Amino acid sequence: MSVIGLNLFVVHNFIQISDCHIDDNPQSMGVDTHQNLACIINEITTVKSDALLISGDLTHNGTLTLIQN
Repeated sequence: MSVIGLNLFVVHNFIQISDCHIDDNPQSMGVDTHQNLACIINEITTVKSDALLISGDLTHNGTLTLIQN
């Protein structure tokens, strides 16, 4: 579909990940956030989807060390 020169597409199926809160310390907030995210990634790679939406807090403290890794 085109509208005034823009190509539009319809997304039928998407996956949303929210509030991962990964941190330099894997045991942030009393849970292993690194392991939790790894499990989620392993699961979603087996699901057919049109898009992935990551929302909320990706990091817990947003440290430079975490962002660089």
